[in-house]
Order: sequence, then C-alpha cells, then structure tokens
Amino acid sequence: MPARRQRAFHAAYPKLGDYFAGTLRQRWIEAEPRPGKRPGAFCTGSRLKREERMYLTFHGTVHDMVTLAHEAGHAWHSCGLRPTRSFAAEYPMTLAETASNFSEMILLAGLRRDPALSPAMKAYLVDQEMLRAHAYLINIPMRFEFEQAFYTERAQGEVPISRLNELMTAAQQKLYGDTLLPDGTDPMFWASKMHFFISGVSFYNFPYVFGYLLSQALFARFQAEGPAFLPRYEAFLAQTGSATCEEVARRTLNVDLTNPAFWAEALRAMEPALQAYERLA
Repeated sequence: MPARRQRAFHAAYPKLGDYFAGTLRQRWIEAEPRPGKRPGAFCTGSRLKREERMYLTFHGTVHDMVTLAHEAGHAWHSCGLRPTRSFAAEYPMTLAETASNFSEMILLAGLRRDPALSPAMKAYLVDQEMLRAHAYLINIPMRFEFEQAFYTERAQGEVPISRLNELMTAAQQKLYGDTLLPDGTDPMFWASKMHFFISGVSFYNFPYVFGYLLSQALFARFQAEGPAFLPRYEAFLAQTGSATCEEVARRTLNVDLTNPAFWAEALRAMEPALQAYERLA
C-alpha cells in the first residue's frame, strides 16, 4: 500500500511525490501503532528549521492511507510557505484544508487507475469517495448548524445539557431529513467531538467544507489542464498567508470565490464518482 501511495503521487504530481519520499527518508512521519497512543492525526513543523512533521497511527488500512495523504497535503502546503516571512506563513482557516483535500484526491484517483487493483477494492475506493462527500457536505454542515444554534442561545445565558441535546437533534434532523430512522438521532454527539471544545476557534469544522469544495474545483481543473495547472496551484499555496482567500484565488488562479457558479463547478466535479457509485449500487 505505501508503494501504491507513492506511485499515485509521483504519477500525478512528481514534486509532491518527491517531497513525500523525502519525508519518509528523513523519518518525518511518526506513525507507529503503540498501546495508549491517542487516535487522530495532525501536521506541524518548525518555521526556524523549515521542516515539517506528520503524526498519526498507521495500521495499513485504506483509511489510514487517505489520512496520511491528508497530512502530507498539509506538509506540502507548509513546504510551499518556507520562503515566506513568518507572518505571511499564517494562512486563514478558510484555506487550511485545501491542500490536504487536494492530496487526498490525488491519492484516490491514482489508486482507482491502478490496473492491479481488484474490482472489489475499486468499489471500496468509490465508497470512500462517497463517505468523504457525506462527511463534508452533510455531517460537518450539521455540526455548523448546531454550533450556530448554540452560540445564539449562549448569548442569553447558560445552555443546559438537555437543551444541547435538543439542539443537536434538531441539527441532525435538518441535515439528514427523512434518511434518519425514527430513533436514528444521536443527541449526545456534541459531547463526543473534541472540535466543539476548542475554545480558541469557533466553527472549527466550517473550513473543512470550504476546503473540500475548493479542492474539488481545483482538482477538476488539474485533471482538465494537466501539469500546466500545478505552477498556479503552488503559487496559490505560497500566497495563502499574504491576503484574503478571495484575493489569493483571484490573483493566482483567476477564479472568483464570490461567484456561486464557481461553487456549482465544485459540486459538479463530484458527479463522476457519484455516477460510479450509483452503477455499483
């Protein structure tokens, strides 16, 4: 599996493939499964040493591969910002999840093209694509709806647990609609997600939706234009800390993030995977 991941990166984006191979050689990825090791994954680094580090627990599953590709995208983003001054390397949350999702899509597209992959594994990868779409377009917006309702009520005073449960149930019913079974809600979902308890950042999950849709649109253009797109993508990453997301996208990619047509393009980019999923189902 690791070899397939490297081939997927090298085939589509050689510079990213070379960078990822370098992180393996230099042992910049801490992925050993150990008793007591906390779950989750993250990327960090040093502006002083101009180096990146990735942390996760790798068990060799496809999900772990996608997670590692996600963190490798973050690391590549940081690598592109190395030459900038420190303040220009601090990009907004709206752009924090673009490179990570772009990297995931390179991996999944590369794996699907692998002729050695079994039909069952290819079907599994399409299922993974739909799970990603569900997470970013239904589950995470549901979390946004809950947080928005919570902050509205919190402005009037303390919100008891019983009311938190009601707000979570209402958010789930709004986003999932009639796909929920009568007893299908999870009122205590708010208590199980660490992101709700990060006091320094409100609406922590929103950038994941933004980054997912933005990367969908950018990846569609990459597939249409080929390698000629990559220098503009790298310029985009290198300038993410130098201006607003709208300005950076307009300056480097010539796209207007305030135009609803751009986001419609992002949604249409998911159609091939959706059609493949429908054929399998």
